[in-house]
Amino acid sequence: MNFLTKRLLRVNTLLKTSKRSMAFKAPIVKRTPMFRRFPVKSAISMLTLTSFWMSQRYATAEEKYCLVEIENVENLADGEMMALKVGEADNDKVLVVRYKGKIFSVGNFCTHFGVPLASSVLFDDKVICPAHNAAFSIIDGLPEYAPAKDALP
Repeated sequence: MNFLTKRLLRVNTLLKTSKRSMAFKAPIVKRTPMFRRFPVKSAISMLTLTSFWMSQRYATAEEKYCLVEIENVENLADGEMMALKVGEADNDKVLVVRYKGKIFSVGNFCTHFGVPLASSVLFDDKVICPAHNAAFSIIDGLPEYAPAKDALP
């Protein structure tokens, strides 16, 4: 045995018997696969509950649709907007807009921040939210510019 081999053996024996080195040994962590931590059955049940909740939400939303007669529609100039109350609650308002001679109505509250859109600006066929400049089409309510992701009702 040469000098280097003896030195390595001595260091190894010192490390094995030293209490200080025992304290700094990292525990061996066994990793479990993701599919074992999150069972498939619970994932399927979550998807089922989510789809059930969404279907109930849209079913009740469709039941809330009603026809409302607008009295002051002749007073609206082209490019002008007004909020119209259609229900009992304070939040039951729609935004009525006259654009190129046609009347359009969308939800009055921004889907991103909940700001009323009646005090906003109409630019071409888009209503711009005053809080974060999210833009919605007045024709179909779809978001045109971020940060809004959901369409107006």
